[in-house]
Amino acid sequence: MADGIGVQPLLDALDGVAYLVDRPGIIRAVGTASWQRFAVENDVPELTPASVIGHSLFASVDGDAVREACQHLHDLVCLQQRPAISYEYRCDAPGTERRMRMSISPVRRRRGATMALYQSQMMLEAARPPLGLISLGLRSAQSRRSPEAPLLAICSFCHDVAWPIGAPDAEQSWIKVEEYYRRGGTSDVAVSHGICPVCVATIVLAAD
Repeated sequence: MADGIGVQPLLDALDGVAYLVDRPGIIRAVGTASWQRFAVENDVPELTPASVIGHSLFASVDGDAVREACQHLHDLVCLQQRPAISYEYRCDAPGTERRMRMSISPVRRRRGATMALYQSQMMLEAARPPLGLISLGLRSAQSRRSPEAPLLAICSFCHDVAWPIGAPDAEQSWIKVEEYYRRGGTSDVAVSHGICPVCVATIVLAAD
């Protein structure tokens, strides 16, 4: 329940992973079964509905630029500067490619404030060989073994990576993770989450 308006049955019935976030960014309710299932599939079973409700949606977002972009999209909806926002993104598991659609819609509460309904729906899901860059557990183990590992920038929205590693921004191009491995890239890196120029244009700037 959120504000006594009986939203839980609605969230549970919606397709995909659905959750309700208030104006300051606090998660107030989630679709229970879909949330738990998706957490398990992404190797984070500890992120249960009970563990996230009452906590900031943005506190878990890696990368300052990504966090600012997500807060900006959230504010546009909650302040009703946009009737809704929708964009495609990647949410891969180590051995699975997932193409998702995120929709953010305003929800009016009885007291007049506006909350945001997030709904993440599967567009494509396909098995593939496991990729170490997508495995949180593998990256953690590698960081312990190689504290001086090079820093690889990865786009939080599309999962493209900046190549070559360590080159100035003007000399880098953003390539698919699979292409990164074909060019000799390894999983023995530290990961920095950011936003590639294409996603800045098509997601962040397009919402303004």
